Amino acid sequence: MEAINFYTIIPGILISIIMIIYMKKDAKGENVDGKYGQNYFNLSYKSRIKKSLIAYPVLILVLIVVSFFLEVGLSLKITSLLIVLIAFLVEFIYNYKMWKKHEK
Repeated sequence: MEAINFYTIIPGILISIIMIIYMKKDAKGENVDGKYGQNYFNLSYKSRIKKSLIAYPVLILVLIVVSFFLEVGLSLKITSLLIVLIAFLVEFIYNYKMWKKHEK
């Protein structure tokens, strides 16, 4: 197993810090439905589906491009793509069901 190096830890830490800052900033609970606001959890389920349909293909493309530049095994590349695809499908199905449930 490959050792975790500086270049794999720092981006994760930076992303976590940025997410915490935005979560604190948007903790007021204002509804941004119908607009692409910063707080994902205040959007309607229909808007969440739209964001997912935009974000996940971009994420998959980034994973594919990054996997060409990193020297990791094929199994790790495939596993990471499968995890992202499964997460997308689970999130999409859940948001779709909740959207149809709240639409009634």
